[in-house]
Amino acid sequence: WQGHDDVRNIDLDQATVWSDALDTGGNRPLTFSLAALVRTLFPDRIDAFLWLSLALWFTNALLLFAILRCFFSRGSAVPWLAASLLVLNHGDSLRYLVMFGTNVYQTGLFFFQMGLWLFLVSSRRQSRSLLLASCLFLGAALLNSESFFLLALLGPVLLWQAGVRGRDLLVWSFFWAGTMALLTVRLGLYFRAVQSIYQMRLAQEALRDPHNLWHSFTTKLSSIRSEE
Repeated sequence: WQGHDDVRNIDLDQATVWSDALDTGGNRPLTFSLAALVRTLFPDRIDAFLWLSLALWFTNALLLFAILRCFFSRGSAVPWLAASLLVLNHGDSLRYLVMFGTNVYQTGLFFFQMGLWLFLVSSRRQSRSLLLASCLFLGAALLNSESFFLLALLGPVLLWQAGVRGRDLLVWSFFWAGTMALLTVRLGLYFRAVQSIYQMRLAQEALRDPHNLWHSFTTKLSSIRSEE
């Protein structure tokens, strides 16, 4: 229990499927979307958030497995190992702060991986409806956290790596990049309208003492090495 964001899970004003408060405060209106849904389905049940955390970890592992299976043969161990490490690696200390860290960040990862997987599958099946769904999930990820903008650049690259060429590559990349462009404009308008930008405050705090960044990096690296 961290005592800040975890409290927001049960805040009826902030933790809603679409949070106007978090939209105004950080351009992240979907941060607590799944937590709000779970709270609605299971009112007055704190343990429901723990089950949500468990479901998000394993669902994200399955999605990572499915994405990697698009590029590796059935006999390859890479997808299995990557999915297993996502769940088992204890280098991420936030997994133990379920309501503060896990449900917040894993929700965005779920949206992004679902969007990326549907993006790849839609091109293989030539399904425009799946392409639309992939763009919606991408938009949800970008409205959960702006950190997914850089990862989203991999979409067209992975599509090309999957063997998609010509008109299909152009059309699918156009819709994917168009979704990114729309949300980039929205983020830019937020930065322009708000005087105290949440993201800039976080960056300034991190850069004020670079030693903290290095300590965090070495801590995670040492935890990974301990599992080898």
